[in-house]
Amino acid sequence: MAILAKANQMALGGRDIIHLEVGQPDFPVAEAIRAAGIEAIRAGQTGYSDANGLPALRAQISEHYRCVYGLDIQERRIILTAGASGALALVVALLTDPGDGWLLTDPGYPSNRRFVEAFSGIAQPCAVGPKERFQFSAKTVANACRPTQSAFCSRHRVIQRAQVFRAQRSKLWQKSLKKKMDFWSQMKFIKG
Repeated sequence: MAILAKANQMALGGRDIIHLEVGQPDFPVAEAIRAAGIEAIRAGQTGYSDANGLPALRAQISEHYRCVYGLDIQERRIILTAGASGALALVVALLTDPGDGWLLTDPGYPSNRRFVEAFSGIAQPCAVGPKERFQFSAKTVANACRPTQSAFCSRHRVIQRAQVFRAQRSKLWQKSLKKKMDFWSQMKFIKG
């Protein structure tokens, strides 16, 4: 956040700044989304929604997964958040037991460490760089893995995706690490 503050200060001083520090889009909200927001305000839809998100939107997401992927994901299992940080906090809360270690890309999203620590986990930075496209590789994870390891999280700031999964604390996990990394690297992500 210190970098954001400095960049904003420089912009106020007349410098042309390209913001890459917090993952916000560098383009305006699409006109259709702005219009829908204005219409919702005019219609008085200004209160809180259900805690898990708008039921109609959750139903549409469920239907999307059924039609596109052939998956039956019930609406009650879908939770919407106002941003990726809320979703990451929920996932870390769900997956973290006290003392669990989480490998976190370094550099990476600064809040990931705070999410892990908030739920009594142990943040374990894992150095990544341009060679790995700032993401985990089987080698970087294998070298950074500790006995407390239970999960790892990577948030690639350019395409805004989060990869999180739980792993068993065993030698079997280390042996199957390459297979898991290959699986995650071949995943197809929805663009929307």
